[in-house]
Parts: sequence; C-alpha cells; structure tokens
Amino acid sequence: MLDRLYCKQRCLMKPVILLILDGLGIGKQAQGNPMREVPMPTYDWVKAHFPYFGLQASGIAVGLAWGDAGSSEIGHLTLGTGRIVYQQYPKITMAIQDGTFFKNPELEKVLSYITQSHGRLHLIGIVSRAKTHASSEHIEALLRAAKDRGVSDVRIHAITDGKESLPHEAKTLLPHIQSLCSSLALGRIASVSGRYYAMDTNEYWQRTETFARFLLEGGKAQSTVMSALDVAYSRGVTDETIEPTGIASSDGTYDSQIRQNDAVVFFNFRDDGMHQIAYALTAPDFPFFPLARPQGVAYAAMTSYGEHVLIPCFFPQDAIAHSLCETLSSANKRCIKICESMKANLVNDYFNGLHRGPFQNEYRISIPSKKISGDVKLQSEELASRLFQAMDEHVYDLLVVNFVHCDAAGHQTDYEKGKQAAAYTDELMNRIIRATLAAHATLIITSDHGNIEQMMNLTTGQPDTAHNDNPVPFMLIDKQWYRDRTSREIALCEREIRGSLADVAPTILDLLRVPIPQEMSGQSLLAQCA
Repeated sequence: MLDRLYCKQRCLMKPVILLILDGLGIGKQAQGNPMREVPMPTYDWVKAHFPYFGLQASGIAVGLAWGDAGSSEIGHLTLGTGRIVYQQYPKITMAIQDGTFFKNPELEKVLSYITQSHGRLHLIGIVSRAKTHASSEHIEALLRAAKDRGVSDVRIHAITDGKESLPHEAKTLLPHIQSLCSSLALGRIASVSGRYYAMDTNEYWQRTETFARFLLEGGKAQSTVMSALDVAYSRGVTDETIEPTGIASSDGTYDSQIRQNDAVVFFNFRDDGMHQIAYALTAPDFPFFPLARPQGVAYAAMTSYGEHVLIPCFFPQDAIAHSLCETLSSANKRCIKICESMKANLVNDYFNGLHRGPFQNEYRISIPSKKISGDVKLQSEELASRLFQAMDEHVYDLLVVNFVHCDAAGHQTDYEKGKQAAAYTDELMNRIIRATLAAHATLIITSDHGNIEQMMNLTTGQPDTAHNDNPVPFMLIDKQWYRDRTSREIALCEREIRGSLADVAPTILDLLRVPIPQEMSGQSLLAQCA
C-alpha cells in the first residue's frame, strides 16, 4: 500500500535524469575530432532548441592546478558534491613548499624504520605528464626527505601511464626521474610496469596479481630503462600495458623485490589506482589470491586508500558532507544510479563525496564490464535498457546513468572507432531524449571531462589518447525550455562557458525543489537556461 502511494506521489512530480557521457568534451577544432566528422543530427537538434553551453571540467574549476586536465574521478566527485574539492596534489605541493612535508610524522616514522632496519625504501606510483594521480615533484620530495634522514638505498617502481598521457611518453618522463636520482645521488628506477597491471580499478584481480607477484618474487628484467621500453614498444605495446619488467643492477641481476626489513611508500595521492595493489600487499585477510608476503615490511601511503588498506598515510582525505545523494536522502527523495562495473566506484563512491555505501533511498545497478570487447558500444545497450525500466517504474526522483563508450574510444588510437562511438552516441541520445519527453521528465546531459573530441595531437600528428582541459557540454532537455534558437545563439553556444561541473548538483536540487546546502559552492544553472 505504501509503495503504491509513494508511486502515485512520484507520478505527480517531474523526475530528473542525469546522463553522463563519460569522456565527451567540446572540441576546439574539426581535425582530429570524430564528433565533427560524422553526422550528429540529435546533438545539433538539441543545440537548436534547448539550453546548451559549456562547463569547465579541468584545472582550478575542479580543484586541480591551473591547466591540468580533468579526470573521471575528479569529474564525478565535483558533479556529485556540487563544490570544488581541492585535490591532494595542491595540498601536498604546498606542504613541500612550506617545509611541513618534511616534518610529517608518518613520513618520519617510515624513514626512521629504514635507518634502523638497514633495509631498502621502495617508492611505488605512476610517472605521468598528468597530475591526476601523482607528481614528479612529490617523488623528488620523498627522495630529498630520505637523503636528509640518511637513507642510502631507494628503489623506484615506476608505473607508466599511456592513458592520461601520450602512448609512448614514458621515454621522455622516465629519463627525468633518472636525472633527478643522479642529481641527488640517491635512488634508481628498479622496475617499470604499465598501469593496466599496477593500477587496475575494475577488480580484474589477475592483473593485480601479476604486479604483486613481480614486486615480491621478481620476474623478467632488462639492462636499462630504455631497453625495457624499446622491447615493449617493439611488440606494439603502449605505456599503459607494459608488462612488469625489472631493471637489472650493475651485475646484470634483478634484486629489487620487496624483502624483510624494507619499507614501501605508495606515492599516488589518489586512492582509486592504488587501492587494489595496496590491499593485496598489506591486508592480512586479503581474499582474492594467495600471496607469500615477507614479514617486517613497513608500509605507508601518500593518502588513504580506502577501508581495506589499513596503513599509515601522510595526508588523510577530508570528509565531504551533504553531497547531492545525501541531500536527496535527507529530503526523502529516491535516487538510482546505473553504470558499468568499470565506473561503479566513480558513480557510487566519488559521486557521493567518497562516502562508501549507498545512502538511504539510493539504489545502484552495476552491469559487469566486458574485459575484451571490439564493440564500441560496450554495455551501453544494457545500460539504456535498465534506464528505461527505471523510468517506467515511476518511483525515482533522480536517475543517474554513466555511459563510458566515448571515453573508452578516446583512449584508443583507432580513429575509426572514435567515429563509430560518436555516431552511436547521437543515436543513443535520440532514444533517451524521446523517452524523456514522453515521460514528461527533465534530462540533463553532461560529461566528466574531455577526451574523444581530441583524438589527434595537431602538433605531432600522432594519436592523442589522454584526457584534456576542454570544457564539457551542458544540455537541459525539458518541454518547458523548448524554443527555436537563432543561428547566432547556436554559433555562440559552442564557445560560451557558463559554469563548471560544481554547478550541476545545485541545478538538480533546484529542479527537484530541494534546498541547496550551504556546503555546496556551486550555483544553479537554471538562470542561464533562458
């Protein structure tokens, strides 16, 4: 009886659908932009009849340094919390600059342990042009702190990117780390491994196992960093998928396994990429594969890596209260989130301000991602089907759905797949818009960061698989905002930036007539939608 009454009440209200087209930005040029090279009739129709403009999704607008590209993690965090959440990167960098980094008590404990145990210090993290997970500045600070405390043996296990940086950029980045070690007369690169193995976030535990066993047991090795990269590249491999490879010492052997009396510092300042490997190496009740771990190893991390990784961290995450979903829950509103498993952590935890677990009246559907798929649609058809089912139930005030196919295509070098993904996006939008208008609902279409709209580096002519600093679209589809836009308005909408990702959550609350909490620094965009 109560469910029927709830359903009847909800039928009298207008639900809001948030469609996140992951990795779809507003491109700056036609060349290298598959969105401009295939017909996009639905996209063009929306621009001609509904509010459409750009949102900032990178740099200081989402809590990063100026000019830094956005990411899925930061994008969803900003979308769901309705505020600029200043990331750990500027916090740690400022601590380095003012000297407090070198007095961090947890860092001092690790360095004190090494000097007393006479073990080796292992630094594990990503080396990338993008500063979304780690920074070479922080590696340098760790090396300087170790040198100041008399540590004499530092092994750097460099994780190569190829996803948020160019496919073969490690060949430029790793020599910089080597030069840094030489200038300080401390440390060396002991291994390289692609993030595919070392930073999996989708619970493909066999990848994590490959990296974990390499760190503890060793494996294949090359004589130099450059030879390791050359061998990988000769096989058609990009930085992302380099198999764990040791760098031999001067006597030609690899001896940089983690051993008793050593210490390990994970220097990524984001938890998502490091969670699985840190969980595997440190949790006494780790359940996913057997691993013989040495005793007497001190572990620490740059920041906290989640509830399963109970190791000291230098910079704990700040609590984020009153996110969009928490606010809706307090207002007795129902929310459903639909996504592929590869994005579940983002759509659920990051969107909720790093709160683990659903709030009351929050429901979640996660469709298992395909591990290998030549179909650019991925699981989008199943996601769309679940969205339409949820709409037909008439019990949800907010429906959030993330489609990842654009971002997946943008991270590949196959430009034709990018065009296929763009064309499919337009067709998918058409179906969702039709269903929205028929249901008398409100649809917001946006993204978390740019990617697919810039698949070529126009300077080098090479594929560009990295995220970028482009703005992302904001579209508001509802019958009450329908009108014919002039040709001048349509031309301007591509260039106008009227807000940021932080403004999306307040806009949704405004549409649902729920008070916007004072913790949200974003502003409702409805006034911009005339």
